[in-house]
Amino acid sequence: MATDVINAKVLKINQKPLYIYQGQTHGHPGFLISRNKAKFFLDKHPEYSVVLRPYIVGEELITTNSMQPQRFVIDFMSMDIDQARAYKLVFAELEKVVYPWRKTMAEMQEFEKKRILQNDPDAKVPEDHINAYKNCS
Repeated sequence: MATDVINAKVLKINQKPLYIYQGQTHGHPGFLISRNKAKFFLDKHPEYSVVLRPYIVGEELITTNSMQPQRFVIDFMSMDIDQARAYKLVFAELEKVVYPWRKTMAEMQEFEKKRILQNDPDAKVPEDHINAYKNCS
């Protein structure tokens, strides 16, 4: 069933200011798991519902009839590393895929940081990958 938008009106709030909110990002595809895998984890460990959240984006909302998330996101929110490790099955998923990537990205950024600071000791150098890796070690 199609939605009739013939009489839809432009909302003033969407005209000025012209901002777009991206929303929350997961940072790496390894944080996304299939609905089946999430169901498997949640059937074995219902308490994992704290860190496994349905993940749906606009494209899925407009292209699927079910409007049901096909993926879940692993979201440790503001947990520290020890709290996150308590969710062993999902934490192991991230250790396999995300951790090695974070390490590589941090090493590359550290190398680039040293190169930049040799040329300009006062330069502001991004450290997002370095900090993310420190937080997961």
